[in-house]
Amino acid sequence: MPSTSQKESTVFATASECEIAFYRAFAECNPGGMKAVWHSDKPVCIHPGATPLVGLEAILASWNGILGNSLPPDLRIKTIKRMDLGSVQIHIVEEQVNPDTGTAPVSNILLATNVYLLTEQGWKMTEHHASTTLVSQASRPPSDQRLH
Repeated sequence: MPSTSQKESTVFATASECEIAFYRAFAECNPGGMKAVWHSDKPVCIHPGATPLVGLEAILASWNGILGNSLPPDLRIKTIKRMDLGSVQIHIVEEQVNPDTGTAPVSNILLATNVYLLTEQGWKMTEHHASTTLVSQASRPPSDQRLH
């Protein structure tokens, strides 16, 4: 497990550990936890429908705005694919985000590509690109079922 400190020096032994910490920080609206997962050298973050944010300062400002202006969401993550390229790992996940609005839950289904880099400080997120999807993976027909 990563160290309990949420400082930038938090060390993640695996890319999966870093990913768990990223989604935990999101679910807990924890800016310090969010800062701990990001690589400091030219990371990129693309929120759904937005332009790319390049650099740690811009990314953290954006996440601080998101995390500071909402109640903790109900967040569920489903792994679609993981690619291990040695010192780089790419994870494609489905994010189900249910904002805590105090009313009936509204699910936002997003697809995200998360890229992790093995650094001298352990694994760090270097890219997060989330986009909306028309149909969730769970509701798609099995691949052997023909639609036409």
